[in-house]
Amino acid sequence: MINQTPKVSIIVPIYNAAEYLSRSIQCLINQTLDDIEIILVDDGSTDESYQICERYQSKDKRIKLFHKTNEGQGIARNYGIEHASGEFVGFMDSDDTVDVNMFKELYEKAQSCEADMVYSFMENEIMSKDIWFENFIADTKEYRVEVINQIIGSLPIEQEDSILGMSVWRSIFRRELINSRNIRFISERKVNSEDMLFNFDFLINCNKVAFVDKAFYKYCHDNSNSFSVTYNDKRFIMFKNLYNELKKRLDMYNLNDDYQLLRIQRRFLANVRVILMEKARWINKNNRLHVLESIKEILNDELLKSLLNDYPIDKLPFKQKVYFKMMRKKKVYSLVILAKLKMKFL
Repeated sequence: MINQTPKVSIIVPIYNAAEYLSRSIQCLINQTLDDIEIILVDDGSTDESYQICERYQSKDKRIKLFHKTNEGQGIARNYGIEHASGEFVGFMDSDDTVDVNMFKELYEKAQSCEADMVYSFMENEIMSKDIWFENFIADTKEYRVEVINQIIGSLPIEQEDSILGMSVWRSIFRRELINSRNIRFISERKVNSEDMLFNFDFLINCNKVAFVDKAFYKYCHDNSNSFSVTYNDKRFIMFKNLYNELKKRLDMYNLNDDYQLLRIQRRFLANVRVILMEKARWINKNNRLHVLESIKEILNDELLKSLLNDYPIDKLPFKQKVYFKMMRKKKVYSLVILAKLKMKFL
């Protein structure tokens, strides 16, 4: 018998995911935590996605189905939050799947630790058994800020650009806190990595975060219509917006010291590196001049030039140091050649 208040509301934004949707919905129906609410938000799909959802809704009363005009994944998630009634909220993308025990284990961890958020991992994600967050409980502001730091970005001397993944679908969040603090997603049409901002806002406002050192989430790399893999030529502007939003939060929460700035600066530089390599790999004889000009335009951006001059590039790992020095000197053709050689900076 399902309680009046579900333990977890799982929000799934959907856009043209008909090819993958059945397996995604089925893995939620099969969850070993029976007392869940499955919120399907069709974001203006033009394929058979909505009809597939209707068929599943007719068979399972735990499913709530909504159809809205297309506004993007972040706004669709916000719509789901507004219609959720669970004690906790979780998220899943419409082309992905999760382990059948995911929400049971996350919810039980939240209950046993009295946590507001429980963080886990995705399949094939590297989990180091000696890393600091194994069995870690972030129950002070200092610890929660450190979790934020590890999501946002690393310090210059560290090998990886960040330690913890930013995606919200790996976690569950206490719904009461989301609503009382009015925590919502910014549209991914305005900023890239909107999940990072949601995590930041939640972590700074919650009381306790717990970890489950298991890989529950199975990310799909095959969907060309996915919210996350579609090529967007405006990504540089959107990453600048992310940098400004992060900087705004450092000021808002009195975290604006050199230590924190270095982290968001590394995140921005890493994002630009990804964009430039992506652009270079997209070059062909038809778009060559346009792509080269767009790379030059990025390299002439005032914010980027300022960071490349001020950031301690010499402390970065060797390959990144070489790449950023080429960016600083605006060696467009060298950057393109490196990308074509598929040097593994990312």
